[in-house]
Amino acid sequence: MGFETVAEAAGVHLRIPEGTQYSFYDSPYVGHRNTTAIDIYFKNNEALLPVDEAKVKKIRWFNAPKYRANGWNKEPLTLLDLGGNKVLKVLHVNPKVSVGEKLYLGDFFGECIVSGYLCPWSDSHAHFEIRPSKDPYRARGAFTLNIAPTIRKIKGTVCSSPRVFTVVEIGKYCMWVKPKGIINYLTALAVKVGNSLGYVDAGIPHYGLGGILLKDKVKASIGDAVYWDFMHLGYVTKTYPLSLLFIAPIEVFVDSIKVKGIGTYINGKFLKVIFTDSTGEKPWKEGDEVKIKAMVSS
Repeated sequence: MGFETVAEAAGVHLRIPEGTQYSFYDSPYVGHRNTTAIDIYFKNNEALLPVDEAKVKKIRWFNAPKYRANGWNKEPLTLLDLGGNKVLKVLHVNPKVSVGEKLYLGDFFGECIVSGYLCPWSDSHAHFEIRPSKDPYRARGAFTLNIAPTIRKIKGTVCSSPRVFTVVEIGKYCMWVKPKGIINYLTALAVKVGNSLGYVDAGIPHYGLGGILLKDKVKASIGDAVYWDFMHLGYVTKTYPLSLLFIAPIEVFVDSIKVKGIGTYINGKFLKVIFTDSTGEKPWKEGDEVKIKAMVSS
């Protein structure tokens, strides 16, 4: 199994199995808006250590909300000692290790759970932050991730995404659709900001803010418009060296039917379409071609 580096912070490199889906910004939680957290969607929900080595320091369980009917009412938090007064904070993983155990890159250490913190349409994943040992638990305060290793994965010219997709899979709360005619891309949605093209890493509009990963150093300014094809998606609210945050006050339609929103993962070849209503039959089936439109809310 090959591993790829996707980010680093405080001298610690985060490495995951090649092709694994992950996200910096497709989340409503503060660590993702500050580029201090990463969600990794491991194959078969088997969480693997994403750093060279670590030692299990502490395992805690605390009460969790129930944002979904099948969510766990207890949330596990695992701290892994990285040395140098740094720890790796892990959420949403039922640990299968013991305090004091030494782990190495790629070691299995737990199963990704259906956390009570996740929305009904969310996929199980592991949440990671690299933090100072003296401040291991808070939502804020983690080291900022340098996402340059991910940006370097953008090869050639970023191509604007089409609005025509093929339905790949339909579930109760969402469906997955594949962009028609595009082969190589970092996420399933590319947009334009000024003269720059970048890939969306976000859940919009349902998570409020989203991220855009840019191949070149950010030249956009706060307030700049974000466009998908000729559709206005929203406005830039914050810039980082290689990414930006944007707000998308939009309504999304699939073949003129309103849906809750759309979402993307890095290394993900499909766009997630989230239904407004999880009950009843959906008017689409696998293999259908659909057209997606977004309109800024009035």
